[in-house]
Amino acid sequence: MAGGLGPRGSRLGAALLTEPLLLVLVGVTALVEAIASVIRHVNLGSGLDLSIFDQAVWHYSRLQAPYSSIHGEDLLGDHFHPLVAVLAPLYWIWSDPRMLLIAQAVLVAASIIPVFLFAAPRLGRVGAYLLAGAYALFWGLQVGVLYDFHEVAFAPLLIALTILFADRRRWGWFWLSVVLLLGVKEDLSIYVVFLGLYLLTLREARHGVALIIVGLVWYELATRVAIPHFSNTGAYNYWSYGALGKNLPDAIWDLLSGPWRVVTVGLSNAEKRHTVLALLAPFLFLSLRSRLIILAVPLLAERFLSSNAAMWGTHFHYSLAIAPVLAMGAAAGLSGLSAYVPDRRRTAIVIGAACAMLVVSVAITRINSPDSVLSEMTTPAFYKAPSYAPAAYRALDQVPATASLATTDNLLPHASERNQLYEINYQHVGTEQYLLANVVHPTCCGVGGNGTYSVLGQVLDKDLTLMTPVYYGSGWILARLPPAGRAPTNGVITPMPAAMARKIDKLATRWTVQLGTTLKGNYACYELWEKAGARAAACFATANTPFQREQTVLARAIHTARPTLEGACSQLATAALETTHLLALDLTAVASAAASSGRAALPAALAKANTDDTNLDLTGQLERFLILCTPRGGHDHAS
Repeated sequence: MAGGLGPRGSRLGAALLTEPLLLVLVGVTALVEAIASVIRHVNLGSGLDLSIFDQAVWHYSRLQAPYSSIHGEDLLGDHFHPLVAVLAPLYWIWSDPRMLLIAQAVLVAASIIPVFLFAAPRLGRVGAYLLAGAYALFWGLQVGVLYDFHEVAFAPLLIALTILFADRRRWGWFWLSVVLLLGVKEDLSIYVVFLGLYLLTLREARHGVALIIVGLVWYELATRVAIPHFSNTGAYNYWSYGALGKNLPDAIWDLLSGPWRVVTVGLSNAEKRHTVLALLAPFLFLSLRSRLIILAVPLLAERFLSSNAAMWGTHFHYSLAIAPVLAMGAAAGLSGLSAYVPDRRRTAIVIGAACAMLVVSVAITRINSPDSVLSEMTTPAFYKAPSYAPAAYRALDQVPATASLATTDNLLPHASERNQLYEINYQHVGTEQYLLANVVHPTCCGVGGNGTYSVLGQVLDKDLTLMTPVYYGSGWILARLPPAGRAPTNGVITPMPAAMARKIDKLATRWTVQLGTTLKGNYACYELWEKAGARAAACFATANTPFQREQTVLARAIHTARPTLEGACSQLATAALETTHLLALDLTAVASAAASSGRAALPAALAKANTDDTNLDLTGQLERFLILCTPRGGHDHAS
């Protein structure tokens, strides 16, 4: 019967000894995924999530609570994942975030073993290897393992083991896997509830009922007791199912009262439908043929009933947990279907279907998932570090290990083994000892108080006025808060002469005021244009002319000054020229669009001008040039 209990089989160790090729597959998968993750990290592609877990495991390795300075609380008050602590001994060998990336690759690759062992008695040895290959190359694993580090790295292995041990009635090992799984993350307790329902369909009532009770109790304890205990807010902050109710019991009752809401909410938009299709297609939809699909229900519902749009797509780590359920369900589904095929053709049909799964899995991963290991490692640009990376590393080397630091997201995991590390945001302006950011090629954006280039720029401007630059290279500036009672200086940056700075500052003020006036004038002209069409083009030309004059005067002044500037100020002057010129081009494009006959051109041109001014912070480059290159009363000459 598809999805039912299969042969008990031999012990795992003995089975592995007879399948050296399986160990090769696991080893190669782990190696490739680890290499890809480390390359991404070294090339400044990792970010916030890796830094959070690196800091937590670093604290664990020092026998301390897993405090996150970014969250401002014990990390167990964010999600309840005590199993992460078992990684701490790895930091006694090498205390580095790359150790987490390697561990994640090994954990995810190891889940291939139970998937293969579950499939082998159903599909035969060749079919099981083909399915294991399709699983190893499944986009959900490939994308998830490359996206920083997350506690759900444990989930594929442990979920696969719960299915395998239940299938073989190895109840001691089964319950050990369940206990460990409950320590991965609080929401996996709902998977445990459905695992109990699955066992009930197999007439394993004693274990099934126990699992349902354990899962529900653990969820309530984790979300109502454990997490509130460690959280600063005293509450569980990740309930994102307000459309269904304020808590789990409310949501269950809502779905029981209106089961159609599973479809109307769960498949409410194209992105959700696309992701569900992408999850099922690599395994030829055979997972639907197995009763193991019961186990996919909570993992799908968690994502697609949520109001958190980040969970709906094919990015990030949200498909790691469901991957073994789909693969093992496909094995059971294919086995069940093959029972209807004559014996003489059964092996060929099974191998053919498993081969098709491998081909489809590879195709979807390569074509549909550009952020997968397979896609990235077959793209030459993936191996190239950004040109500014060496300067970023040099700046990081100058930050004392005991100092507090605020930096951009892509540098956070390179400095996270310290007590005080922060995203650049308003909350920490003037409080961190060091600030590190790229002021020529800003890297944006975070999830906290710097969600757009504009907000990030405003925070940087406030911080930089209070701090002294101690390093500059390729746009990266490292600034230090001066000792109490001392004013910040220009530090390593050689500023403009005072008279030149006053002149450019005056012109920049006029330019900024005129920009605001022009943008307002353009929107007034737009209202006229909606009525009069191209006849309103003169309105835009009139509104834009004063700004273009101010742009010409300001650009001439910066052009004149630039040959006399050194190092950082020369680069910042160039950036200011480029960004102010882009805004001038935007407004020229608005006037041109107004005179054109196309109705769509003008709204698009106005939207781009507004985006460049506000969201992309192009005006901020001019402001940063003035903040850093205006004399402050003393400076150390740049080396």
